[in-house]
Amino acid sequence: MNNVFSINIMCLGNWNKKIFTPSWVAANLFELKENKIEALFNPNEMDMGFKLEDVSLFPKDTSVEIKLDEINNKSIELGGKLLNRLLALLPHTPLRAIGVNIRYKFENKEDIPIVKKLNKISCKLDDFVTNQIKFSKELEKSQLNIITDFKGNEYIVNFNFYHNLGHYPEGFDFSDNIIFNKMETTKKIIENE
Repeated sequence: MNNVFSINIMCLGNWNKKIFTPSWVAANLFELKENKIEALFNPNEMDMGFKLEDVSLFPKDTSVEIKLDEINNKSIELGGKLLNRLLALLPHTPLRAIGVNIRYKFENKEDIPIVKKLNKISCKLDDFVTNQIKFSKELEKSQLNIITDFKGNEYIVNFNFYHNLGHYPEGFDFSDNIIFNKMETTKKIIENE
């Protein structure tokens, strides 16, 4: 997990934000006995969110984001549990897709297989340089997009596991370990296994 710097889950759909009151989130999603909850406010988008330990939840009209503020085993498991509670408590929400995003940051001099492969990519067009590349692969129950941004001497590599409605709910992994499972897949790709 040393190169992971960001993990979030996006649930795209038509959400009723009015359901997400502090008391409902505290009792139902966070399963708190007391109605004490840490609320977050994003003044740029006029959105309200909620925080439990190292995980934040941001409900919007067209999405609900579960964001891991700190990357550790406890927050990774809690993120999976929150996703499952959300889907179980609001099963009639019209969902479009669920995305799990795991972002890594690598120096371009690191001696690991994915960095070696990225260093070999050279695509130039006149005075233009490559600043982003995207690879996609259809998996059994989802699509995996690997989007790499070139930032000076760094590569920001985003593994986006995209689950559309064609695989939901019967093909979706409802395990609380969903993020751990996705991380295992990313590690195999990074190490070229």
